[in-house]
Amino acid sequence: MHKLSDIWSFIGRYKYFFVLTIIVAVVGFLDENSILHRHERQGDIRDLKKEIGGYRERYEKDTRALRGLADSKTLEKYAREKYFMHRENEDLFVIVE
Repeated sequence: MHKLSDIWSFIGRYKYFFVLTIIVAVVGFLDENSILHRHERQGDIRDLKKEIGGYRERYEKDTRALRGLADSKTLEKYAREKYFMHRENEDLFVIVE
């Protein structure tokens, strides 16, 4: 019984330290906005920024290709090669290598 009262007196003396330690543990590791979750979200943000960069590069490439198709002859050539379009009374032969 004497040891139990010693423990309670020790806890009573340092009660603010114990409460602060518990709060830091909950906020730092167990909470939804903890340090660990924050680190994971930072990794997700980094990955998403890389993905956005890839989409920007693809957008710029497609925009350049679209500007190149402004000429009617270039557009016709692209349609013939890519989509196998042809004029009336024309035969279309597809050669597969």
